[in-house]
Amino acid sequence: MMMLVVGMVLVTPAIACPCSQDGPCSKDADSADESGAKVKATKLSGVDLNEATAKALSDEDVLKLREELIKSGYKPSIENISAEKFTMENESGTISSTLVGMPFSGKDENETAVISFTYNDLGSTAAAV
Repeated sequence: MMMLVVGMVLVTPAIACPCSQDGPCSKDADSADESGAKVKATKLSGVDLNEATAKALSDEDVLKLREELIKSGYKPSIENISAEKFTMENESGTISSTLVGMPFSGKDENETAVISFTYNDLGSTAAAV
């Protein structure tokens, strides 16, 4: 779960709203509290989880990362895939982003990896850690 949070912090803001000199995403904003942004997180399940997973698995970058992890000896933990939808609302509008975490197990119990796939109306990105 911690890897999902790290992925969200690193990836979601980058595609959630482009940086400008004005507004809550500017480099001058110190915290979400000062921006007035409201963020709601919803854990996906059932059909919503399946749709988010299918979207992730159809992404070219995710497929490349998945292939690299498998070649390195990692095994996908399909039953542990999780997804959350984050909705941010501020005076400029509302944007929703979905984060899909796809865990992998390594050769021993202490080796793990996660592919983090985030998407919204502005685009998508994938990373493996």
